[in-house]
Amino acid sequence: MPAGGLSMVRRHPSGWKSNRSTTPMRVAAVVCVIMALTTADEKITPAYYYREQYPDYAKEVHGDLNRFCRLHHKNFTANGTVATPKHGGRPSNVPHAVAFHASTIFKAGKVVKAYPSADSKRKVDVHVWWTSIEVACQENDTLRQLCTDYNITPKRLLKYMKWADPDLVRRRIDVKLDLTKIQKARRKAAAAALWQKYQSDPDMLQRIYFIDECKFWMSDLAGGSVKVYCDAHDENVHAVLPCKWMRKGKDAEAVKLHFVCAVNAVHGPVYCKFVTGTTDNKDHAGNLNVPYM
Repeated sequence: MPAGGLSMVRRHPSGWKSNRSTTPMRVAAVVCVIMALTTADEKITPAYYYREQYPDYAKEVHGDLNRFCRLHHKNFTANGTVATPKHGGRPSNVPHAVAFHASTIFKAGKVVKAYPSADSKRKVDVHVWWTSIEVACQENDTLRQLCTDYNITPKRLLKYMKWADPDLVRRRIDVKLDLTKIQKARRKAAAAALWQKYQSDPDMLQRIYFIDECKFWMSDLAGGSVKVYCDAHDENVHAVLPCKWMRKGKDAEAVKLHFVCAVNAVHGPVYCKFVTGTTDNKDHAGNLNVPYM
């Protein structure tokens, strides 16, 4: 009797259907059990018929062949299908409370010695966020001990932490140069003076043009951005150490981009200058969507 000749493939009562690639093997198992039950010789087992009638399938079965046949025959007689019930998956060997505690530690980040700003003369304690679970498990004693106690890898621990704490997220932040105290004070003073003038002359914004410039250092030391693990509700995710030469304000050998732009409240952007370390682009005003010439 051909294994595919029986209509045994139905959806399991639990709502899950087995992998179709192994369905003929399960159908053959049921057929062999029926053949063994109907034979007069009690010494002939389902495994005998399985190896005799379906040698190719028998090679794919790892373990006790009789047990395999009887297991699927029992499932067929109970549910009317050879589809196996839905498997619950690998049970978690890290308790929910333990995984949540690990997530709390991971989201808290760490404190390192670093220069707090570009004009700093000595290193101080600076808070940073973790960028890698592997590094965290190497440097944090608690996380490293959890991997040892539960015999799991750092990546596996991260999966348990995400399962226990949905607020554990990964965010992208940009690497930026810190402002010095003098630069911050100068910006605050300019903003205060502009606000005072605006109070006495509200139309001033329509007549003046704001000119600003900025510099970008294109470096592969930090990749331009850093992805960190933090809490989903944390609004202060920026305390990641940029490159050392950025912290100290030293000149770098990487390519430097220099932008100078001017905008007006009525006319919008009216001027933009873009200069790199090797190429000078002509000034372009008006429509900034036009490619640089």
